[in-house]
Amino acid sequence: MKVHATEETTVQAVRTLFAQLATIRSLKPEDLLLPGRQTTYEKTLEETYAIIVSLEKAIDHLATELEYHQACLEQATSDVQGLY
Repeated sequence: MKVHATEETTVQAVRTLFAQLATIRSLKPEDLLLPGRQTTYEKTLEETYAIIVSLEKAIDHLATELEYHQACLEQATSDVQGLY
């Protein structure tokens, strides 16, 4: 069974994305020369891309849901207008 992201998890993912980006933004090239920092940077970068992928999927799902509801409403409106 596929589980869709909830509003809360999607909002939290956006917050985490901004936090991860702030971490990456704050780094200086010389920081990566310190022991363990390159590994930490790579892990943060990987996690950040994973968040972006999950957000893309959540947005795609929301777009599909919006299109579905739009089609239903337009069909219902068309059906009602056909009665007059």
